[in-house]
Amino acid sequence: MTHPPPDDNTNRRGAQRQRALLGGKLVFGNGAYTPNCTIREISQTGARIKMPIADVHANDVYLIDIKKGVAYEAHVMWRTKSECGLRFGAHYDLNDPPRELAYLRRIWIECGTR
Repeated sequence: MTHPPPDDNTNRRGAQRQRALLGGKLVFGNGAYTPNCTIREISQTGARIKMPIADVHANDVYLIDIKKGVAYEAHVMWRTKSECGLRFGAHYDLNDPPRELAYLRRIWIECGTR
């Protein structure tokens, strides 16, 4: 979808988002694409991220919170030229991810934070 967020104050989210300024990494294409992003708002159910360029064409991605070492399964709910709204599914501790997601741990480690 390419719809921006609603302009009114209607909150359709399951949880209130907290303002943030966190380093993040989007991952899609089984790790082939890993653009940097900034997490601007985050909650248990989703996030608003800012990217230097709008090169996310996938609708299902992983969002890595570099500081926390957590990867979120995420679905892109809306996008503009420089931002995306994500709805979270499962999340994974990158200190001990499932074997099939070990590549997310490697990407996180390459970010220089452990």
